[in-house]
Amino acid sequence: MESEILALCDRDTDYLEKFNNYISLKYGGIFECHSFTDIKPLMEYGLRNEIAVLMIEDSLFTEDIKRLKAGRTYILDEEGEGFEDNGAVKRINRFRAVDEIIREILQETCKSGSDGKKTVISLRSHIVTVFSPVSRCLKTTVAVTLSQLLSDRGRTLYINTESFSGFNQLFMKKYENDLSDALFYLKSSRANFAYRLQGMVTSSQGYDYIPPAMLPADIYPTEGEVWTGLFDEASGCGYEYIVIDMGSSLTGMFEIMKRSEKIFMPVRSDTVSKAKLTQFEALLHISGNEELIASIERLQLPYFEGLPSIAADLRMTGVGIFMAGRI
Repeated sequence: MESEILALCDRDTDYLEKFNNYISLKYGGIFECHSFTDIKPLMEYGLRNEIAVLMIEDSLFTEDIKRLKAGRTYILDEEGEGFEDNGAVKRINRFRAVDEIIREILQETCKSGSDGKKTVISLRSHIVTVFSPVSRCLKTTVAVTLSQLLSDRGRTLYINTESFSGFNQLFMKKYENDLSDALFYLKSSRANFAYRLQGMVTSSQGYDYIPPAMLPADIYPTEGEVWTGLFDEASGCGYEYIVIDMGSSLTGMFEIMKRSEKIFMPVRSDTVSKAKLTQFEALLHISGNEELIASIERLQLPYFEGLPSIAADLRMTGVGIFMAGRI
């Protein structure tokens, strides 16, 4: 996605530096952040360039600032919040978390109906899929661990397509939007989708994730081209890695696998698990996707005692050390 200009004007240089660094690291695919400590250089820059979002210290906001005609203006306030100037300007508490502030801006961008800028795929994400027809094989633990490890290399997005992920309880969060909403918006219109995506993702242990769908029926019929469209949009947002924790019976399952650079399949050695693996390989042959067999790396995981929740840092656990040598 072609980055839009976010101008930040504040006399607190420490605040500017932290805000700018965070935007560059987390939202560099969407915003190009420019910082100013005084009105004069801001005015000179703004009259020559199109500012999509202007965030300015309360005491620096003057009538002259309105001449910049920024797409959206936010006054960094130390007290209350709310709209003024007939809704054209919003006051926002400067002490809120940066991530929370940016998410609100992204959500309001989508609600405004602005088309935003044309999406341009500036990089192609490395896609890693974790899948297994075998139950209770630590598939989600492996996928989350991979997300944490890969996030140390670059921006990483985790996508869970299981029927029952349990994320609400595991992460103790209530999500306003989830994967089914993301797919709905993507199929309806790609306009502003990058803003919608960044407005709904949640962060954990260095990686981002789209909250899993509450209703499996909302995502299971999704065709492969929609999934690949989601990956392209995520690439345009600057995600270098996408980890798919794939549930069974997705309509676009084989398309996702074909797009993946790596496919990890945790397995078990009991008779029932072996029978399920044999049936899955038979399905690959019947469906004409037998070439995928060579792309799948089976993982015979050792027994890990006392693994923490997937909400914890798994890098230095047994599964983290096991997977670190495979990526």
